[in-house]
Amino acid sequence: MKKLFYSCILLLLFTASSFADKITQYDIDIEIESSGGLSIVERIAYDFEGESKHGIFRDIPFTIKVGTRIIDLGLDSYAVKMNGQDIAWKQSIIRSSSMGEMVHLKIGDPASYVTDIQHYEIRYHVNIGLLLSAQDSLKDAIRWNIIGTAWTIPIENITARFMLPTLLSPASMTTATYTGLYGSTTSDAQNYWTDKGDFIVKIASLKAHEGATVELAYPRNTLGQDGSLNVEERPIDRFFAYWHWGHTFLHNSKFHAHHIPDLLFKGKKSLNIVDL
Repeated sequence: MKKLFYSCILLLLFTASSFADKITQYDIDIEIESSGGLSIVERIAYDFEGESKHGIFRDIPFTIKVGTRIIDLGLDSYAVKMNGQDIAWKQSIIRSSSMGEMVHLKIGDPASYVTDIQHYEIRYHVNIGLLLSAQDSLKDAIRWNIIGTAWTIPIENITARFMLPTLLSPASMTTATYTGLYGSTTSDAQNYWTDKGDFIVKIASLKAHEGATVELAYPRNTLGQDGSLNVEERPIDRFFAYWHWGHTFLHNSKFHAHHIPDLLFKGKKSLNIVDL
């Protein structure tokens, strides 16, 4: 009887490990615009490991909290494809009692199933793309979580490409990367500049709930936005901040854990940013 029990346990463990979703490749292209906006394309090779499912979810936080101010980054212009073809998808807003609001993309046809490896492409635009640098408060920066900590599955073969506008050059940039669990100040990423002037970040793999953050800092007022003005706190912000978080908490006390948003890694002087 004991042997049968252990055999059943081993069978369950084998079955669970045989059908574990994972991402086998994650590419992120981030085009930095002279206006300070960001055009982002994510390409995700999602392996359903033989299981049949309708599709995937992608939660993209769009607010940051600086002091008492809640700042909407202005995400828009969404477009989604699977295997190079248009696919059914729905956009909604979900809320966390502690993290604020996120765009929730439900990608897939509820009337059909997919399995094995499917290739998803998600495009969107960020209107407010510049913040203060966490490395040097006298500089502006593009600071983005290329992979957030909300993913509950492992991710392999991660490549992020940051494309600069003509107003910026590699010589004017100071870069930093962070990988691991939330709060990490270390990095396993490899990065380099191409001859074309693109900044490439490569990460071999991340475990569930591990993420990656990249910062590119440069001299203030080079682009069309001022990072300090984007995060500047105004007197009226205090009132709206208390209302925002109070309203979110009261209406979302039953918020489910699988909707926890991606969080920005903590640098030495990093902002408390709710973002990818």
